[in-house]
Amino acid sequence: MILKTEMCNDINFICNIIFDTLKIPLYFFSKDGSLKYSTKGKNNLDIIDDRLIKSISKNFNLNTFTSVPVIKSTEYMENFISIGLCIENEFIGTFIIGPCLYEHIEFDNIDNIFLHKITLEEKNILLKYYNSLPIIDFNTFINTSILSYYLIYNKKISFDDVIKTNSYNNDIISNISSNFENIATLARQNDVFHHPFMYEETIMDCIRTGNKEKLIKVLSDPVIGNYGVLAKNNSIRSLKNLLITTATLVTRAAIAGGMNTEVAYTLSDSYIQHIEELNTLNDLNNLRITMACDFSDRVRILKNNNFSSPILACISFIYQNLYSNISLEDICEHINFNTSYISRLFKKEVGITISEYILKEKVEEAKRLLLLDDYSILEISVLLHFNDQSYFTKIFKRFTGVTPKKFRDSARL
Repeated sequence: MILKTEMCNDINFICNIIFDTLKIPLYFFSKDGSLKYSTKGKNNLDIIDDRLIKSISKNFNLNTFTSVPVIKSTEYMENFISIGLCIENEFIGTFIIGPCLYEHIEFDNIDNIFLHKITLEEKNILLKYYNSLPIIDFNTFINTSILSYYLIYNKKISFDDVIKTNSYNNDIISNISSNFENIATLARQNDVFHHPFMYEETIMDCIRTGNKEKLIKVLSDPVIGNYGVLAKNNSIRSLKNLLITTATLVTRAAIAGGMNTEVAYTLSDSYIQHIEELNTLNDLNNLRITMACDFSDRVRILKNNNFSSPILACISFIYQNLYSNISLEDICEHINFNTSYISRLFKKEVGITISEYILKEKVEEAKRLLLLDDYSILEISVLLHFNDQSYFTKIFKRFTGVTPKKFRDSARL
């Protein structure tokens, strides 16, 4: 807890201990908004530091005390925590903890973040800056604010306290309510309403059961009602938003139908990325049918295999751990089954031993890596935990009929 008599030393100590422990830069601004202390990350880029100071001043009211940590993001994807310092009822200044990122930023994302034209040299500087920032997820960042607050005040605040201060916005609720009433009034006047809930449920049931024939019929029938307006004055964006929500729904339906969670989410991610690449209503409408049928087909294949729950759990574990040295013991420990029982059951249901299945799936992953051109054959064999390159080549040829080199060379033709 900061004491007024030792304020300067205490502020320095808190800034340094948080930075040394969490590797997050810190700033302290006096109540007039001037910077008094700072810790720098490894970037030490003065141009960016100047921009950061301006961005902090723009996003936070440094002249006003707030009793609970405030969390904000800049237009450049940086996240900050603001904690006001008050000693003996006197506002002293503000701690700013950050910046950090919620997720890694790729080189190609920088143009989308900085809407104005930037040079290649500037992009490289910015990428270096972004790579220097810690990646901290939202919940952990809130806990960071709670920990920092306790260090400053020796007082406990709850996760809920921070969430309510930062996430619950009565103004937004008021605006949404007003907009909702206006939309509802127009709908009643024009006798135009949303599609029935049962229509949506029928589609989701077709995906859960893998019934593509019924799904196509339902999708081709005229829809009673409409899907709503999901973007004002932009029919393309509205349909894209509809397809993104559809991707979310069909993903949940497919998981309920037995699809591996990671497979379903990754497939959904791929479709959403593709949605963003399309720019005609016809292409987007066609994709809606393609996406729903693809999920339905995959569920149908799973149901035709008729694997039991333990075997589905085995397959899921293998899928998520292809880059590890997977053993039967690891799998059985994870799913909590006896090794001999799982060995017999796996061979009975899948038709091959569990060790053969692991090798087959590793080879399938190797084929994908060979098409990327990002890795050498040796690197791929190491990544997938083969004993050595010659063993990898032998196993690869056994399953594909060709060596990894011939497979890669033929793909380049």
